[in-house]
Amino acid sequence: MRRLLLLLLAFLANFGASVRTGLLRRVSVSTGRRSLSQAGLPRAAARAAAAVPSSTSLLCSATGQGDDAGRDDAVTTAAPPSGETAPSFVLPESTRNKYVAAISAILGSAIFVFQHGQPVNSVALLRAMERDSMDVNVALCNGRPTMVEFYADWCESCKVMAPAMRSLEAQYKDRINFITIDGGSARNADMVKRFGVDGIPHVAFLTPQNEVQTALVGAVPKKILVEEATALVQGQPLPYEGYDAFEERSHFPMEDVTKACRL
Repeated sequence: MRRLLLLLLAFLANFGASVRTGLLRRVSVSTGRRSLSQAGLPRAAARAAAAVPSSTSLLCSATGQGDDAGRDDAVTTAAPPSGETAPSFVLPESTRNKYVAAISAILGSAIFVFQHGQPVNSVALLRAMERDSMDVNVALCNGRPTMVEFYADWCESCKVMAPAMRSLEAQYKDRINFITIDGGSARNADMVKRFGVDGIPHVAFLTPQNEVQTALVGAVPKKILVEEATALVQGQPLPYEGYDAFEERSHFPMEDVTKACRL
């Protein structure tokens, strides 16, 4: 996405420069050829002479110098026969302004998307993961281990981790329950309290018996997440131990749900 936007910006910038240069070249070359032909010069001589004023005119237009010389040349070599008006190929100023405004608008939109697209996509991904999460009461009763992630819209580390968590979910979806919870929402205050969340992102790892083995807080590399998930599935001790939110309390924050599963 980032590479495509950079290519788009480069293309639009080159397009704007090409349009401007092309218009200048068209004006200078066309005017030089027509005025020389109308002056009555032979066709071959007109071609040879046209190269000099057209190149000079283009250079002056591009550098902003020699305007007076260009006008004098137009009087001596490009004067139309008596009673005729030389055709004009210069775009009206209003039309040129419209071109500039249109290109500026496109560039501005591309820059806006470039700057704001990534965060919006990450937040949308986190919300999609929350929508796709299995119901807690169902997940904690199916005999699989569970990973519970708490995130918030304003959490930059959560946005960074979102693609890795989504990839992990796709890889282990048939062996691990994945539950994503918006820890910044008041409706989830009870879950935040149960899991002792005091930092986001917070990823808790639960055994099939719903015991919290550990929790990793902050931006966690995908490699570590994969190693933790693999050990969780195999019933092995987790290779990385993080935050113990429970200290001397029970490591079964969803004990009431676990008891209900046995009924």
